[in-house]
Amino acid sequence: MGEHICQLSNSGYWGKGIMTQMVKEVCGLAFCRFPIDAIFAEHYEWNAASQKVLEKAGFVYKGAKEKSRVYTLVKSKV
Repeated sequence: MGEHICQLSNSGYWGKGIMTQMVKEVCGLAFCRFPIDAIFAEHYEWNAASQKVLEKAGFVYKGAKEKSRVYTLVKSKV
């Protein structure tokens, strides 16, 4: 299954933790509602803001692809 959370927001909201909180809430809901043990996320290597959001939400770096970085959030860590 491949679902996406698109992190687009008005620049007036940047740096306030809104996206981090949203990612935490959506992932928590996904773990409660679906029989999954982990969530994988990927962002472009040049997108430092998305990297920060994932790390603050508890995701752990797992490796790199050609143009992106891959992170995982394990259910037991939430």
